Amino acid sequence: MAQMIVREISDNIRKSLYFGLMADDTIDVANKEQLVVCLRSIDQALDVHEDFIGLYQIDNISAQTITDSIQDVLVRLNISLSQYRGQTYDGASTMSGPKSGVQKRNKDEQPKALYNHCHGHRLNQACSDNTKKTKNHV
Repeated sequence: MAQMIVREISDNIRKSLYFGLMADDTIDVANKEQLVVCLRSIDQALDVHEDFIGLYQIDNISAQTITDSIQDVLVRLNISLSQYRGQTYDGASTMSGPKSGVQKRNKDEQPKALYNHCHGHRLNQACSDNTKKTKNHV
């Protein structure tokens, strides 16, 4: 059933003009690295779709491994890099590094895939910083 849903999502993305990708790594309860991949697209009615594609186990969190995994996901979904217009990650140098980070490696493959720091991560950082300051004043 999950494969059918992902196939439908990838069909819809192929029908849209462009897509953006959001990714982050996390450690699961078994202490294994997982790459979370979400795709964002706009349909013909200009409705925005943000879809969770899956969790992919990765051997390490190097920029090359993450880049290879992202590109593998896109190949498996038969989604062309020619439609790739946006990439969103956290601010860690592995992901956002301008010389050898994931965003730079993906931009080398598709120069139109602009990088943007994830607003969710920014909000999380702001809330976390604010909480730390509040604890000190209570």
